[in-house]
Amino acid sequence: MFKTIATTLFLVALSAGTAQAWERIDTEAAYRAQVVGNRQVVAGSGHVVVQPDGTVTGEWNGQPVSGNWSWNDGYYCRSLRIGNTDIGSNCQLIEVEGNQIRSTNDRGQGRNVTATLE
Repeated sequence: MFKTIATTLFLVALSAGTAQAWERIDTEAAYRAQVVGNRQVVAGSGHVVVQPDGTVTGEWNGQPVSGNWSWNDGYYCRSLRIGNTDIGSNCQLIEVEGNQIRSTNDRGQGRNVTATLE
């Protein structure tokens, strides 16, 4: 019985050691290296690409996405239009885990969206 418990504890510890955790991106340099230029795909909704020139392009629910972005005090800040609708400006907390990116509105205090980086 002791051997079974020890083996179980070892396997749990081993699997916990390989799990990744969400890591915050808090510098523009890190954001540019890990995110800029890659498609951010949200299944069933669409995708966006944050461009190196400060623009944002893509498609969301069949509508074109356009806008601008900047880096401000540790947050990704964007101003977007989806089709003819101005969705406004927002600064977001950005986190990554493997090829997943999580953007949380209102400097980390609002709703979040998780996308796959391609």
